[in-house]
Amino acid sequence: MLAKQTKKIDHWSLLAGIGIIIVGFYIFINPLASLRLLTIFIGTLVLGMGVYHLLLNHQVARDNHQNRGWLIFNAILDILIGSLLILSNGFSFYLVALLFSVWFISNTISVLKKIISVNLHSNQPFNAVLLIGALLGIGVGILFLINPLVANLAAVISIVCYCLVAGVKFIIHAFKKGL
Repeated sequence: MLAKQTKKIDHWSLLAGIGIIIVGFYIFINPLASLRLLTIFIGTLVLGMGVYHLLLNHQVARDNHQNRGWLIFNAILDILIGSLLILSNGFSFYLVALLFSVWFISNTISVLKKIISVNLHSNQPFNAVLLIGALLGIGVGILFLINPLVANLAAVISIVCYCLVAGVKFIIHAFKKGL
C-alpha cells in the first residue's frame, strides 16, 4: 500500500520569499532611497567595526598578530568613512559607485585570469567567448568608474534581480519541502 503523502508548507520560507520580493519591488520603485538606506547600513557596520577595533585594539592586535599602530590607524579610518557614509549623501553616492565598479572589475579580472590559466591556447570557441566577455566586462567596469550614475543604476538593478530570484527560490522551497 502506498502511504498517504501530506503536503506541508514551510511557512518561514514562504514569508521570507514574499518579503524578499516585496523588498525587490520597493527597491525598484524607490532606487535612490534604497541606495541611501544601503549606504547608511554599510556606514553603520563600518563605523561599528572602527569603534570595536579602536576600543579593543590591544586584544585584536594580539589575537591577529598585528601592529597596534596600524590597527588604530585603520580603526580611525573606518570611523571616518562610516561617519561619511551615514552623514553625507554625495559621498555615499560616489562611494557606492566606486565600490560597485571596483568589485565588477576585480571579479572580471579574476575570471580573465582563470581563463588564461586554464587553457587559453585551446581551439575551443567557448574559451574565446569567455575571453571576449571578460574583456568586455573590464570595459563595463571602467565605464562604471567614469559614470557613477550608471554604476549606481546597475547596482540597484542587480539588487532588484537578486531579490526577485531569491524570493522565488524561497517560495519554491516553501512548497517543495513536503514533497
